[in-house]
Amino acid sequence: MFCLATYSRDITDPTFSREEIIALFPHLDNDNIGDESLQQMLLNLLRTDLQLINNYEYVSEEPLNIPIVVIHGMSDDWVKAEQAEQWRRETIASFKVISRPGGHRYIEDDAEFLTSLIRKSIQPTKTESLYERVY
Repeated sequence: MFCLATYSRDITDPTFSREEIIALFPHLDNDNIGDESLQQMLLNLLRTDLQLINNYEYVSEEPLNIPIVVIHGMSDDWVKAEQAEQWRRETIASFKVISRPGGHRYIEDDAEFLTSLIRKSIQPTKTESLYERVY
């Protein structure tokens, strides 16, 4: 299972103005997107995400019996390594944090590594069929 670490609440206020959201997420600036209606749609989606994140309250439950791999940007100012490490308590199976170069949006420049990691993790072993692994 691949998971994303949690954001801190000071950057998830759904009442942020358009300008404040773009300041936090500069990739949403219209100069980067080039289409105002697309920008507005993305801002609306992000505002909904911020509302969900802001209102979320963790409830401790029995850990899952599935492996968890957390991938973390080493220079991420939003999600700290300690937050990524907290996913450990969510499984009784294997757990691994992989720290990669880059900040919060490291994945934009690391897609090859990520797709290779996912591809390797879903390939069946020599003793199991693909059907057993997927289902």
